[in-house]
Amino acid sequence: MLKISSLIFPDYKDQIDRDFLRNKLNLVQNIIFSSKGKNLSDKDIQQIKLKLGPKMGDSNLYKGGSSVLFGWSFEFPIIGRVIIKPYYKRELSHLIIHYLTSLDCIKDIKEFAFTLGGVRYELAIPEVIGLARIENLSYNYPVLLTREILGKSILTYTPIITKISSVIRDVARKGIICDPYPANWKIRSENRIWKIYYVDLLSSNALSDIHSRIAQLIEELGE
Repeated sequence: MLKISSLIFPDYKDQIDRDFLRNKLNLVQNIIFSSKGKNLSDKDIQQIKLKLGPKMGDSNLYKGGSSVLFGWSFEFPIIGRVIIKPYYKRELSHLIIHYLTSLDCIKDIKEFAFTLGGVRYELAIPEVIGLARIENLSYNYPVLLTREILGKSILTYTPIITKISSVIRDVARKGIICDPYPANWKIRSENRIWKIYYVDLLSSNALSDIHSRIAQLIEELGE
């Protein structure tokens, strides 16, 4: 029997239409089922786009990675674009740790702004909207909902890649762990401020009351 449960975090609880969210999670579940739980390749994405045609609307479907099956972004009323990511090599607790790290450590991360070529860059994390879980007798996938960052990859910005690698070592001294792989970072200008977003999962060994907080959120997700 299929079960989809979701938990929207306080900042967005009154802004999310539950029926709208349920519809999008159903679409995500359908792709998981049709792909047999495998991460999507570029070829898979093209086939799905051809099959769905106009039903894709203004949504964007992205190929999977080392731990995520795929990313599918939609325009949500009121709050804008949200990307939904189902994971197959992560536990729900990993997603919760990412959320708690984004809450507890965001000030620490912002402290590591840097200047290159006279331009100031700030580090940032996409806001986490909520969590979901898609499961039946055969599988159980934790799902992350975050704001979609429509920036450029830093892959072609060699000086930034080099700087990020050194910044990550400093960030790690604060107990915050992130991956320097360039594909995990996006750059964009916001109100004339350049921001570099880390779009993969964070973790931290500096979180307080971690076990009780994880247990509480898992319990809320199951309600």
